[in-house]
Amino acid sequence: MTEQAVVAEAWNVPDAEAEESLAKKAYERLERMIVMLDIPPGGTLSEVSLSRRLGIGRTPIREAIKKLEREGLLSILPRRGIMVTEINLAQHLKVLEVRGQLELLVARAAAKRATATQRLEMRELADRIQEAAAAGDGRWFMSGTWEFHGLPVVAANNDCIASAIQLFHGQSRRFWFAHYERYADLPEAARVHAERLRRIAEGDTAAAETATTTVMAYLEKFALSTVKLDR
Repeated sequence: MTEQAVVAEAWNVPDAEAEESLAKKAYERLERMIVMLDIPPGGTLSEVSLSRRLGIGRTPIREAIKKLEREGLLSILPRRGIMVTEINLAQHLKVLEVRGQLELLVARAAAKRATATQRLEMRELADRIQEAAAAGDGRWFMSGTWEFHGLPVVAANNDCIASAIQLFHGQSRRFWFAHYERYADLPEAARVHAERLRRIAEGDTAAAETATTTVMAYLEKFALSTVKLDR
């Protein structure tokens, strides 16, 4: 019996649904490994090695690889295999330019459409972000980026925006993780992200947009501060 069939039987769901669940699991685990530099830029991979490492069949792994290629974290090279893309400042600045416009759409939509529960979650998350920064817990702050990037996107309730912005969040997270220990002002980073979450939670679209612009300006300043690292 295939891995997909075993999952389907255990959960009483069709094989196709079980395979989709495994592909999502493979994507999330592989993306985190790349973002957190467990697999370094320039590293080479194969479907077989990833399947063994993650304990997931090759079909879900293949789907995850395709998705991560679209997001700019992997490159599929003919006759050479799969390579983790390099971290490139010029490319990252292009990512931020596009991401900034999408984050404004997210902020406006989330401020209008977030549920009461989502607004409470954003306020609580804002507090946790600043507490982690005050404690110097950069690792938690980094892990928290999935949540404080994702929660407003979910609250925006727009699949088109969600699909578009997902293309850029992974690259942004990886750039941050690669450089934050040397160049980030963690309390300031926490402050601007927390402020954005609070303004969205308040439902004030204008304030949410302003806070988003501040976040993106901080991220661009942070990116440019790393230039000396490459000299």
